[in-house]
Amino acid sequence: MSPFSRFIVAALLLPFTLAAPKSLSKRDLDTSKHCGDQDRTDVGQYTLSTDTHGKSQDGEGRSCYQVHSLDGTKVAWENDWQWARADGSVKAFTYLNLNQGLNKQLSAIQSIQATWHYTYQDGDSGQRGFKKDTFVTIPWRLTTSSSSGGAVANEIRIFLGNVHVPLVGTSVASTVKIGSDNSNWDVYKGNKDDGTVVYSFQINIGRSDYDYTLRTEFDGDLNWFIKYLTSNQGLSADQYLTAIQGGSEAVGGTVTVNTSSYSVVVN
Repeated sequence: MSPFSRFIVAALLLPFTLAAPKSLSKRDLDTSKHCGDQDRTDVGQYTLSTDTHGKSQDGEGRSCYQVHSLDGTKVAWENDWQWARADGSVKAFTYLNLNQGLNKQLSAIQSIQATWHYTYQDGDSGQRGFKKDTFVTIPWRLTTSSSSGGAVANEIRIFLGNVHVPLVGTSVASTVKIGSDNSNWDVYKGNKDDGTVVYSFQINIGRSDYDYTLRTEFDGDLNWFIKYLTSNQGLSADQYLTAIQGGSEAVGGTVTVNTSSYSVVVN
């Protein structure tokens, strides 16, 4: 093959080479364990953060996270923490924050493809949520604003896990079927102290004697929940999507949430 022909072949293959998904090796990825009060780690299109805004209620508590791998948009990571319940408030929120595809009007969003597979371990009892003094939620948290990048007007919480934590507001709908699998969700609506409207979805899969729900696998479209709210609960489709975060909110107990696959892509 002539040098010119080799150049043509290389030029034709270049776009496919650039488009190939990239996996970061552990050498390029920060896989160390972080236990700081406000630690942040960049992980591909996300930032992994801990916000210990309630630490004053338990000065000896701690939350830690560790990234295990990144493959394209899929992250494997772990969050473990130990906090006293104290006043019952959230002590820390450790979460992956999406940094791409945001500040679109809700009406312009075609899909928000999401995957979350995790295991939950109650370190006190060694059981899945049975310990009465464990309080934790495992939510997606989406925020919207009346302008691109503006102040938060609405917060949408989609709880895959809730162990003993009451939701903001009151029930506005129950056993609503959402998604291609027709999962049942209970819907709540309320307000935070600053006036932010909070919509909460809690998976309805039955409760134990200790009032907990856990759905450890989700593969679907978060836009299903937005469309339900714009069609049924008064959320304006003119709002802008300003944040998508997924993680665990620690209230009390000793817990490990080990995520084997997490991904969010806005289209």
